[in-house]
Amino acid sequence: MMNKAIHVCVQEPTRLFGGLGVAVLNLSQAQASAGWEVVWLSLRSKGRSASEVLAIPGGYLTVVRIEVADSSAIDTYNDGSDLERFTRREAFCRGVLEEIHLRYACDWTVFLHGLYFEPLLAAGLSEYASVSAYYLLETDGLQVLNDLGHPRYSQIRALEVLSLIASKRVQAISGGTWRKMADRIALLRDPAIAAEVRLLAKAWDIEVPADPSQAHAQFAANSRIIPLGISDEFYCPPTRPTQPGRVAAWGRVAPEKGFEHFLQVAGRMPERAFFLWGKLPLRQTARQAYLRGLEELAAAKSNTVLDFREWVPSTEVVQKVDEAEIIVVPSLYEPFGLVVVEALARGKPVIATDTDGPRDIFGGTRLGRYDIGYLISCEPAEISNGIQRSLLDFYSLTAAERLAMSEAARLRALDYSSNRMLHSLSEWMNSPLQ
Repeated sequence: MMNKAIHVCVQEPTRLFGGLGVAVLNLSQAQASAGWEVVWLSLRSKGRSASEVLAIPGGYLTVVRIEVADSSAIDTYNDGSDLERFTRREAFCRGVLEEIHLRYACDWTVFLHGLYFEPLLAAGLSEYASVSAYYLLETDGLQVLNDLGHPRYSQIRALEVLSLIASKRVQAISGGTWRKMADRIALLRDPAIAAEVRLLAKAWDIEVPADPSQAHAQFAANSRIIPLGISDEFYCPPTRPTQPGRVAAWGRVAPEKGFEHFLQVAGRMPERAFFLWGKLPLRQTARQAYLRGLEELAAAKSNTVLDFREWVPSTEVVQKVDEAEIIVVPSLYEPFGLVVVEALARGKPVIATDTDGPRDIFGGTRLGRYDIGYLISCEPAEISNGIQRSLLDFYSLTAAERLAMSEAARLRALDYSSNRMLHSLSEWMNSPLQ
């Protein structure tokens, strides 16, 4: 029976940013509650100790911070240029390999979370049980991912393809994410990317199937869709009374979150109170500019409140969700969407865009009203209209109909507890490899 876990995640667990880090912490808490010994290997940054033990719900989390060349000069893992971040992540992964081999026996299970050098790790940890979880395949703060002309584009795509081939087990967090992974395997048909894959595979001693169709079959056999789980506190009784007419949205400040569409609707519906909160950007100019744009949009509206900070405790998130009548998730892309499930667990209907995660959670692709809320188009030109139509429909429902939607939301969220995620992962890890 597995009872020792190493989580490899570049994020700092005491200053999480975005769904990836929160998901890793939720899983760590579930493991600690089940009696596991849990270690988190993160990137060391300025002012951080080399290691510490954190008290978390259910037990303790040992944090070991991996030193890289510029650790004493950076505030976060995302500081600097694309090239600096790329180089830093490679150095981090090499440090992780050294740390694991030096201090941890092969009875530990290694969880690799969203790293571009997972082929390096997977090849170097062949004697360990491991699973690679991918959270995002669209953007990750690296412009190279969306720039076909970038000199590192082929190398980055090759790293993604090789990750899916080298990893013993690959966790997809939604059906749409799994399909995007399968599409990455198909990139082996691109001569430039295939050449990069074989170059890296030779350097790291990774066997790559000669035929892309064989690579796809191998990936299909070694992958599984296991949704993320939310922490237990979101299933607790209500902490605050609902404020009638309050519409809320929250998340990290990033253009792909689509918060401008939420604020545009506020200007059309002055009879409702719109509340937007979340986490400030980590020194990324594009996101800081995006934040300024949101502030300018909100400044002209008397029915809108913005509250962005470096850190919002989960207990406060629960309170703020409890005060809202309905939650809006206007993302342009959402691989899973922890905020969707967190809102549902608090009994809040959700208006979400038709992207990978929400589509799975709602259980369909049809746009319109569902038993737990509304699914709307993710096309930027349609999002604000979709939000407005959904709100008008929601507020036309009777009190009994809105209550039924709230109860359905709570029931749906039970499928996404961190304990259920842990059970699915443990069952999979204890089964033989294909």
